[in-house]
Amino acid sequence: MKNRRQRKERETNEKFLHNLSSHQLSDSHVSLLSRGLKFIPTPATNETRIKQQLLRDFEQFARWMILLYIYHGQNIEPHPFHVKSTWISQVQHSVALESYLENVKTQLAEIKIIIKPKNNLSRNEVKAVKELKSNPAINLKKTNRDNDSNQEQGRQNIRGQGATR
Repeated sequence: MKNRRQRKERETNEKFLHNLSSHQLSDSHVSLLSRGLKFIPTPATNETRIKQQLLRDFEQFARWMILLYIYHGQNIEPHPFHVKSTWISQVQHSVALESYLENVKTQLAEIKIIIKPKNNLSRNEVKAVKELKSNPAINLKKTNRDNDSNQEQGRQNIRGQGATR
């Protein structure tokens, strides 16, 4: 029963996969590729990494807020060869803004992360990702799922145009 279900699932997943190489794809490869090229795997991460990323993002936000405060009301067109800067103001321009940003930063550092992202791939699919990445013989391309119907429609359009002339 299980083998029949697995075979049927593999056949359904292979409908839109066209293997043009001599490399044989395993069930985990087919399962992974059937998710599509826009699928983004989310690895399970620990709480400290999430907090570190949150604080890095906050630093960018704080810099943006300070620069908005400094250059408010100045409509300056950027130079065509403008290079993005990483400059951070060392001077305290607004006590209210600085205290607000400092309070938010301390609250973010103390935040408890309740919902952690879970891995959306099975162990076999994670292994398949590594195998597909490491194999230079495999080249993944996006295909047109409606390829046959579009070609037939194009032929009919060409025939129709030829008849009217």
